[in-house]
Amino acid sequence: MTEAGSERRNRPSLGQMYAREVRRPAVIPEMPGSIGDQYSSWIAEDVAERERNPWDGQVAYDDGSPTGAAPDLWQDDPTEFLPSRKALREVREGYDRPAPADPADAEISIPIPLGRSADSAPGASRVGEAEVGDRGADEKRAPTSTASLGKASALMASGTLVSRVLGMVRASLQVAAIGTGVSANVWSTANTLPNIIYLLLAGGVINAVLVPQITKSLRHADGGKAYTDRLLTLAMTLLVIVTVIFMAAAPLVYRMYDTRATGDRLELGTTFALICLPQILFYGLYALFGQVLNARGRFGWFMWSPALANVIAIAGLVAFLAKTPGWGAHGPEVTGWDSSMVWLLAGSATLGIVVQAVCLVVPLWRDGYRFTPSFQWRGVGLGSASKVALWAFAAVILQQLGLLITTNVLNTQGNGEPGKAAQEQGFLLFMLPHSLVTVSLVTALFTAMARAANVRNHALVRRDLRQGLRLTAVATVPCTVGAFVLGYPLVGSLFGVSQQWAIGSFMISMMLGLSAFGLCVLVQRVFYAYEDAKTPFKMQVVCTIVAAVITLGCLFIPDHYMGIGVGLSLTISNLAQGLIGFRWLQRKVGRVMIHDVIRTYVRLLVASVIAGVVTVPVVLGCDLVLSGRLGAIVALVLGGSLFLVVYVYFSRRLHVREIDDLVSPVTRRLGRLARR
Repeated sequence: MTEAGSERRNRPSLGQMYAREVRRPAVIPEMPGSIGDQYSSWIAEDVAERERNPWDGQVAYDDGSPTGAAPDLWQDDPTEFLPSRKALREVREGYDRPAPADPADAEISIPIPLGRSADSAPGASRVGEAEVGDRGADEKRAPTSTASLGKASALMASGTLVSRVLGMVRASLQVAAIGTGVSANVWSTANTLPNIIYLLLAGGVINAVLVPQITKSLRHADGGKAYTDRLLTLAMTLLVIVTVIFMAAAPLVYRMYDTRATGDRLELGTTFALICLPQILFYGLYALFGQVLNARGRFGWFMWSPALANVIAIAGLVAFLAKTPGWGAHGPEVTGWDSSMVWLLAGSATLGIVVQAVCLVVPLWRDGYRFTPSFQWRGVGLGSASKVALWAFAAVILQQLGLLITTNVLNTQGNGEPGKAAQEQGFLLFMLPHSLVTVSLVTALFTAMARAANVRNHALVRRDLRQGLRLTAVATVPCTVGAFVLGYPLVGSLFGVSQQWAIGSFMISMMLGLSAFGLCVLVQRVFYAYEDAKTPFKMQVVCTIVAAVITLGCLFIPDHYMGIGVGLSLTISNLAQGLIGFRWLQRKVGRVMIHDVIRTYVRLLVASVIAGVVTVPVVLGCDLVLSGRLGAIVALVLGGSLFLVVYVYFSRRLHVREIDDLVSPVTRRLGRLARR
């Protein structure tokens, strides 16, 4: 074997990268309950008996200081892997160093893409990485052992998975109940308002300013109770005021997002909004209670309570279906709603959010926390927001302006055409591979990138960036190709064959930009690793302008093709901001050699196309033999299984080692379970 081949073979795998991270003191995960968390716990079990150097696999000085690794691993200048000995000493000492004085300085918030739901908002699932200080022997602590962290990760991962499955069931029932016509567009718009308002006002203050102070307060002599009391009192007061104001202005607020609404349509939208807007208060309480629990090492309830909200919403939709006749693909007319229908649909959705927040009082009580209202708000931390958090919040504001344009354009659609409700379901399917795979993999790389960026070791950052691009391609490339082959069966299975065009046209056109979206997320993460949130804001400016121009242009195309036009606006805008952001990134970290990335993408594309060609006859055959939803389900199961097997087989034949990086931890875990 050649020397270059040997070096390439020794290239660190995803599993090895995870293994290096398990020696760090346990911190609150950036994406609780992700697949990445579960991978981390599995791989940690494999290496628990061995002490690993965090810079394992790199050449060392005579005194043991790591310097770099084989140039073939990254194709960059190896001399750039030589940070100063002082910097390396600071990194090593950082493992035992207490949290920074102001955890807000480390807060990372990720702007969500145009049209993304609020449950993926910045700070919605991350408190900030800070270690719990010495708070006395009787105080609760976050889990610090590998076993306890693994248990917490498994609990959160299961909660996230169950919640997503129930979310898909809820979406399917909603389409069955009210279709994707004008009434469904009205409902979708009204039910989105609480998310938007919470993000723009209360959410920005809570996530960017107040929440990062919670962990810091746990070092106080009282375990942070006094500060938490003041924080909750201030936040609840703010949330109540915001909720009341917007409920009073409900007709104007709804009209902003549906400028064509008049008469019965405006009345229905306003009624929905009045019932849904109290969710603002309870979204805020859920975020606050959940972050207090996370800071105290109680992760499970925070991740499982959204599943409970989905159960309540599903129960309301089942009751709605039982009470009302079948309305068909377009749903009920705007004039066909009575008060019982409105309250069943909107009331159950709001009740679910209420329960999602209130149920967190139980674990807080069990953990020993007793809320005492405190109106001494001086020093609560309103002036402590880091520039990173404020720039990220500015990007969210800009993004919501883009959402305002998109929503109004989609609300021009009539019955039978792709509109706001169809776009909501199409976007849900588009985000599924990203949220289940891409985010988890990127999260696994972020800690290493942040550490390297901290000592300005640009070469290591470039290596991790390229590793992330290759790993995310394993999911994004086949999902893009698979959408053209299995997109219609997927939509037909979940929502019925009558919705295949309305929802499928959005989903498939969005899927074209799935890899570009992954590039955007990775590039943003690198900037955040350097504590630079201003450049991601400029990236969001590019994204919003491009998307807004294309979306407005869709007003001049036939209504039937609105889904394709708006979907492509997301694809093109993400591609534009990804490429421009990548160019800007190279000014900071130097030229990124992406020959290996391109090679991996080409190989995965070839494997995906072969899998798609093999799968097409199966899908067409099922469509000829069976009809309706049953035919779609059979085509999805048979075609999807065949596509996956062929894709993995040819990817491995083409020597895409990232496939093994993803599959090996799972197979090892299953093997251990089988031997028990």
